[in-house]
Amino acid sequence: GYGQVLISEDFDAGTSFPSGWMSPTLPAFTITSSQACSGNSARGPLSPNSIAPELAYMNEEGATGEDIIVSFDYKILQNTTGNPATTGDVGSFELQYSIDDGHSWTTYFTIDQTTHTSSSNCVTLTHTIAGTDVPAGSEFAWKIKGSHNQGSHYIYVDNFSASEQVSCLQPVDLVIEDV
Repeated sequence: GYGQVLISEDFDAGTSFPSGWMSPTLPAFTITSSQACSGNSARGPLSPNSIAPELAYMNEEGATGEDIIVSFDYKILQNTTGNPATTGDVGSFELQYSIDDGHSWTTYFTIDQTTHTSSSNCVTLTHTIAGTDVPAGSEFAWKIKGSHNQGSHYIYVDNFSASEQVSCLQPVDLVIEDV
């Protein structure tokens, strides 16, 4: 059999976490329409009371060993009146993947003061995780993990997708009556 990493989530179905998504930290990420990128977004606090927030997708997506393109919209806003965009060293967010269903994690990019695009509008991040790093049969999982430095902020995540670039597979053992 063949598997494929194919995840697409806009968080617009409601205010509960969609299937496979979770926030194992307290205070947790929430699904909200307040200041969202569009519709609803996952929003996580980064503050003295939430020094290492996490948002994860854990649904045992079986990989084929091809490259995985991960893309999502994000913004980081100050938790003050008017929610202006952040500037300075507020902390960082590690983008991580797992090939063993979350037992160990690899950081492939870090959003910090040197890589963050300060904006009150959402910006899109897109990265390719090489297929050689996610072998066929791996149980792919993804997460974003914060690390607080100063101030009180929110990160918003929306329009997430992770998809393997799989060639069209030829059918085998076709039975004409079943088509």
